[in-house]
Amino acid sequence: GSGAGLYLNTCTDNFISYSTFNNNRANSGAGLLNFNSSTMGVNNTFSANLATAVGGGAMNVGNSTLRFANCTFRKNESKYGGDSVYNSAELNPENCIFAGGTQEYDLVNDGGTVNTYRNIIESQDGFPLNSYDVTGPQPNLKMGPLADNGGETMTHALLRGSIAIDSGSVAVVGLPMDDQRGVLRDSKPDFGAFEYVHPKTMPWLFLLE
Repeated sequence: GSGAGLYLNTCTDNFISYSTFNNNRANSGAGLLNFNSSTMGVNNTFSANLATAVGGGAMNVGNSTLRFANCTFRKNESKYGGDSVYNSAELNPENCIFAGGTQEYDLVNDGGTVNTYRNIIESQDGFPLNSYDVTGPQPNLKMGPLADNGGETMTHALLRGSIAIDSGSVAVVGLPMDDQRGVLRDSKPDFGAFEYVHPKTMPWLFLLE
């Protein structure tokens, strides 16, 4: 079957947030299948989902609109295309990370429309990128494994020095004020579902005798 994690069929005004889709297995759309539906996903993680056909993390098909804001797609897999997302409808990702896919392309568009803004997309096919997108292999993405980093769901932590830190946009409509864990985002939001918290620096204290 398809849509092992979540299958939306002819649904409108769906909102998915603060969720992790992990280790789902299906023919297509292993993490999420959005079919003839309008859906928005905010602060979600799609990790290690496997599709034996297309759409390891998610699949968006039919008369559908799918928007992602500050979501992380990491190490998903598909046999024929779209390790992170396979799209043939309308897809609008912003401030997201699509990386670590095991096959040729993380994001695949097959006859649909993709409007990207300010994402990390390691590999794509079938649509032009926005000039604000970061593309190609990213050795400095520096993400931890899926783990309990606080909050109610597991996340991929951004590690110190990651290019995703402070690189997102505040211009995203509906930008979440916090991350997937409930940690407040700062004035320079990060890409993806996890917000890196900068270590506090202590001012020098001078003791006068």
